[in-house]
Amino acid sequence: MILGNAGIVTVIVTTTSSYVTSKGYKLPINVLTLLVGIYVIYRVVTRKKLMRKWESFVENKLMRSATFEEAATEDLLPLMEGYGLG
Repeated sequence: MILGNAGIVTVIVTTTSSYVTSKGYKLPINVLTLLVGIYVIYRVVTRKKLMRKWESFVENKLMRSATFEEAATEDLLPLMEGYGLG
């Protein structure tokens, strides 16, 4: 959810292209960096307390944002005359 589909694709393309261009001693360093990154992401995601803090942080940022405001469902769905939500 944080990265989204475009972010995941970007990370995959960047990682694979760096492996293709790596030569000599850089390839093991890149592989080690990838494995460490995956491990760190795994540890962060599996920590419930940390995830709750992150979700709270994101929620507070969204609520303070000028582009994000609460609205009634009826206002979000432009419906034609004679139709409505039941």
